[in-house]
Amino acid sequence: MIQIEGVESSEVLLQRLADEKKPVILNFSRGKDSLATWIALQDHGIEVIPIHKACPPGLKFVNDSIDMYEQHFQTHIINLPSYGFYRMLRNKVYQPPERCSIIEGLDIPAVDRDEFDVFMRTQFAAGDDTTWIVDGVRAADSATRRMAFKMYGAVKDARRRMSPIWDYQKKDVMALLDREKVKLPAEYDWIGRSFDALRHDSLVHIAKHAPDDYAVIKYWFPLIDADLSRGALFYGN
Repeated sequence: MIQIEGVESSEVLLQRLADEKKPVILNFSRGKDSLATWIALQDHGIEVIPIHKACPPGLKFVNDSIDMYEQHFQTHIINLPSYGFYRMLRNKVYQPPERCSIIEGLDIPAVDRDEFDVFMRTQFAAGDDTTWIVDGVRAADSATRRMAFKMYGAVKDARRRMSPIWDYQKKDVMALLDREKVKLPAEYDWIGRSFDALRHDSLVHIAKHAPDDYAVIKYWFPLIDADLSRGALFYGN
């Protein structure tokens, strides 16, 4: 476990959540860290409300993994379009000119993370604005994240947000997954992580391994091929 002076350990944070005897909302990315967070929460007897945010919605490889985790954890996973998806549409990202007037006519709301937090608590936590929203962000992921935990800690009390396994190292995460026999989603074999952004380094593998899902991405973002072309220019693939 990583230690940073002044930042409470994961064991202290998990026990703090357990002592409140209330459900928590888990921002569930389907990645190894959010899976490990779910297991750690269950180990402490904490009820989990898992919410996945899709961008774009309707990808089969994503939905297949959600089905797999629902069966494993015997818990329904709430699968919503992400606020980033709406933001991309609103900002006309990868949209052809003929769609722009249609998008403007829809007047898609500019939802930010805080507003989405309110929505999740209102819709799925009985409107309890004290419900914690937790994630699997870890200090060991990068120097930037370690610095963020050093500066701001693992708990945002005012926003009721927490990263309860912030001090886990990769070996701790994988030990939990191995213990519970939890498989990683398919895209770990393609890109080495869960799919989280419309970037060339992900898209090139989705186009190769899941062409039907790439077609869904292209339905929502018709000019997405431009990112593949840009990636090929800079990375040569």
